[in-house]
Amino acid sequence: MGFGAASPAEARAKLEKLKLEAAAAVEATPDKPKPEDEDAVARLAQKILRSSSIEEARQHAREATNTTNDPRLAPLFQSPSKGRDKATPGWPESVEMYLGPTNSGKTHRSLDFLAKIGSGCYAGPLRALAWEVRHSVEARAKKVWGEHPPTVGLWTGEESRDPDAPVLCCTAEVAPSHGNVLVLDEAHWCADPQRGHAWTRLLLAARSGRYRHVRICGPVQSEPLLRRVFEKHDHAVTVHRTQRRSRLHFERDPIADFPAFLQQAKSEKRFVAVVAFSRAAVLSLAGIARKAGARASVIFGKLPPEARRKQLDDALAGRLDVLVCTDVIGHGINLPLDDVVFAETRKFDGTQRRDLYVWEAAQVAGRAGRDELPGRCWYLPRYGANVKLLTKAVKAANGDPGDGFDLDLSKAVLAPDLSALTQLTGSVPSILLLPKCVTQWREELQRSLNDSDDP
Repeated sequence: MGFGAASPAEARAKLEKLKLEAAAAVEATPDKPKPEDEDAVARLAQKILRSSSIEEARQHAREATNTTNDPRLAPLFQSPSKGRDKATPGWPESVEMYLGPTNSGKTHRSLDFLAKIGSGCYAGPLRALAWEVRHSVEARAKKVWGEHPPTVGLWTGEESRDPDAPVLCCTAEVAPSHGNVLVLDEAHWCADPQRGHAWTRLLLAARSGRYRHVRICGPVQSEPLLRRVFEKHDHAVTVHRTQRRSRLHFERDPIADFPAFLQQAKSEKRFVAVVAFSRAAVLSLAGIARKAGARASVIFGKLPPEARRKQLDDALAGRLDVLVCTDVIGHGINLPLDDVVFAETRKFDGTQRRDLYVWEAAQVAGRAGRDELPGRCWYLPRYGANVKLLTKAVKAANGDPGDGFDLDLSKAVLAPDLSALTQLTGSVPSILLLPKCVTQWREELQRSLNDSDDP
């Protein structure tokens, strides 16, 4: 995958980009005698322009770096990831893993490092989380850099703000494949059948040195798999085990009178999240909360970005008493929650309606209690919440020993998307071409993996 690209398709796109820039460099170079450094720029541009393959263009680039350090060569080496620097292939300068349960400071430490360096990428599972992290990194960068902090951009599937910024907060699917710092959050998602390939792509990019500094956050159960990714350089990997800063308590007695519960919580200034997965339940619960006199709002994945941002702003500013939501809060969104109430523990996952996995419920329940303040997990029997599931989830959220974490982390998912397959052959998208595209993608992927294992 030449030039540090994440996939053969991206490598091909990089080659085309280089050719365009090379052509521009040739046009900008007048036909007259030039000093040696200007000749080097022109020669490199001409060679890349005539390249017929990714490997040929990469070889020209390697030769150029050995003969000249002219800064005008820099644009020819910029990545397709919005101008980020490309780390030297081989091995990153530092790899640190922060592994532990929710509310243990994993992401906090990694974002401090990203803000300090001032260049790199945060990659996580949710658009709302990327938005939240962007504001967090901006605040951290101001403390480090003073009046001239680096710009922090946002890049997700539906939003793009300052995408050329030196620091970028994004969802894993659109994260650049190389740069200075990579903060990869919720690393256990690499095992997810639907989205895991996005995390695996970034882990492979990290392993091959396409990021200079790598910070990985996830549960302790992901350590064996992550160590396998970096096994040839395991001695250079630093693992930090983080502990939850406050205990999460499970209230086994069900909430019999929900309006009375909300009224008491409001009088005690406790911020409550109520979790449900059907639209009818979400709207019903929000209506009950408002009738009880609580300032209530709703948040779920399909809300427009502006509406979702408004709800999060209100929650963070203390303008809400109750937030009725789906498991969207379980993927790292930090809200000042005191209580999490499960109304439902079954959801539609795109294929079927099923019980939450223990690890999914633990991610949600663990949002109760921030910093050193304890949190509480409750349930509403009316909507069929599974008490046994929640008991295991609270133990997992606390980081207690046991086998409650039921995500299979024996292997990471790796797969191309349709656009990558069709771009690989330069063909018009067609299902008839898929077998050929998959074969070629596998071959180029294997060559790239072999290249990344070189000393």
